[in-house]
Formats: sequence, structure tokens, C-alpha cells
Amino acid sequence: MSGFGTASSTARLPLLDRAPDQVAYVVPELRPAVERMARVLGVGEWLVWDYDGAYVPRRRYLGEDAEYRSIVAMPAYGPALEIIQPLTGPSIYTTFLEERGAGLHHIGYYVPSVADARAHFAALGVAEVLSGGGHGVDGDGEYAFFDLRDVVGSYVEAIEAPARRHPPHDRIRVAL
Repeated sequence: MSGFGTASSTARLPLLDRAPDQVAYVVPELRPAVERMARVLGVGEWLVWDYDGAYVPRRRYLGEDAEYRSIVAMPAYGPALEIIQPLTGPSIYTTFLEERGAGLHHIGYYVPSVADARAHFAALGVAEVLSGGGHGVDGDGEYAFFDLRDVVGSYVEAIEAPARRHPPHDRIRVAL
């Protein structure tokens, strides 16, 4: 989908020489959180994706294959803001809610290569804690989360956008 991360959205590492592309929050219930945020921020339409095994076939958590599932909402204008509700399986989303409650979870950067981001963070001793991939129409697309909570208070996500994104699974429209 145009506007939801393309190759032109990427920049070379190091990541932190520019503003993040995305700010993401984790919540226990997606729809009420989206409705509240929509009214406060004036964003009336949100696109929703279901990050299950059919949509994201390659998923890992703490170095092991994983079965986590979450639903994700982004404003229809693009992915600068993301709201995530974990549904099943252990993940950084479920542990975040258990440890801290709802709130700012991560900042994301579109990168040309998640592999390069992995190498960058590994060289700095920063752990990769969750990843997924294969969610593009052509089986491409990948994301990886790195634990920078002790540095910036949140995770950092490197996002290698697919060439062609599947349409959203749902939409939330909020009267403003």
C-alpha cells in the first residue's frame, strides 16, 4: 500500500541520525484505544491488520520460533502512528502490558535492510527480542525489535517494508 513504508522511506544506518518514522503504543483493547486517540488527535479513519501466522508466517521471539498474534491499527494517512493489541502467545507486547501497562512501546525506522540493522545493533551489544517477516504480497517484508529500554525507555523497531502490502483486514471509522 502506498504511504505505508516504501523503499524511498528508508535511510542508511545509523538509525538515530534522523527522526523516527513511527511511534507505537501497546494497549489491552484496540478499539476503545483507537476511538479515544481518534477523538483526541482528530484522526477519523484507521486501518487494521491481523498479525497472525497466516499474515506473518515467519515470527520469532527471544531467538525461538514463535506463535504470537496481535492486531495493529494505523491512521489511514500512513504508519507514523501505530496502536497494537496483543492477542495470543508470549511477545514483547504481552510482557510490556504485564510489566508497565498500556503506553509508548517503541519507535520505528524504515530501513533498506533489517539484516544491516541486526548487524548494527549486534555490534553495539543490543539484543534483538522479536521479529517477523513474509507479510508482503510477494512474501517479502520484515521487521525486528531491539531492546533499548535501558537507553531510551522503549524498544526500537527496524522495518523493511514489503514491495506490495496486503490490504487491511478491517477499518475503524470514528465520528469526530
